[in-house]
Amino acid sequence: MTYETLPDEELAKRAQSNDSAAVNELLHRHKSLVNKAVRRFFLPSGDTDDLVQEGMVALFNAIMNYDEKAGASFTTFAYICVRKRIIGLIRKSSSGKNRALNDSVPLDDVEIASGNPETVYIEEERETLLMREIESVLSEEEQRIFYAYLDGDSYREIAASLSVSTKKVDNTLQKIRKSLKKSLNR
Repeated sequence: MTYETLPDEELAKRAQSNDSAAVNELLHRHKSLVNKAVRRFFLPSGDTDDLVQEGMVALFNAIMNYDEKAGASFTTFAYICVRKRIIGLIRKSSSGKNRALNDSVPLDDVEIASGNPETVYIEEERETLLMREIESVLSEEEQRIFYAYLDGDSYREIAASLSVSTKKVDNTLQKIRKSLKKSLNR
């Protein structure tokens, strides 16, 4: 069995046992996740290299800290870690040389960013609960398709990145809609 065929969770276990090939495979496999997370932020300078680098560090930390027993899939855990690292970096940067980072705001959090800390906390908790619900309803493959779709990828892009047909992507998204609608209306 090659590393390319191993599930993320198995690769994370191996990576935590100092298997550098497993680390490299996970970093390669999820680099697009970092790029997608970074794209959701607007930087007036247009320079996103620093955010991508920080996202990759967060991805590495996610690999080393992932605990399958916590109940989250690796992909979901990694995405949350990367997103929180980027948001934290943007909020933390306060020196003049990091002005672009100070002025940046996640595009999907524009309303939240101007709210009070309680509102921000409540919104983050809602997001966490929603992510848990999504994980409990969707398979790993369904989650990948779902997150790629939410990030604005076309059916073709999703199909190419997951090596499946566009028809499978369409069918899976239809199934996801039904599953989530049923689950969230409980």
